[in-house]
Amino acid sequence: MNCPGQWDGALLGRRLAISSVTAYELGVGMEKCNSPKTIEATWDFLTAIEIIEFDTDAALESARVRAELEAGGMGIGPYDTLIAGHCRVMDRILISNNLREFQSVDKLSVESLGDV
Repeated sequence: MNCPGQWDGALLGRRLAISSVTAYELGVGMEKCNSPKTIEATWDFLTAIEIIEFDTDAALESARVRAELEAGGMGIGPYDTLIAGHCRVMDRILISNNLREFQSVDKLSVESLGDV
């Protein structure tokens, strides 16, 4: 099902992967979608990219992210908190179209998908 490596180097020689939290979000979208073409494209993407499992280290780092944001009077969505913590603990660059949410997280490298 998951074929890591097919998307390696797809963007400027970078090794791309997604969090299993992102896979969950895409799965919810597929379940709610009425377009067979979109469902197929999403499934093809999920089977072609490496999916990094959300583990205990990611959970604890995500808790740290939430506590840091709340201490500063800020917050981001719960799934974005999990994704930010997962990327931060893995020391990965987070590529997103949603920079506003993620730029408030300290010690997280974030790039716009449009800039890549």
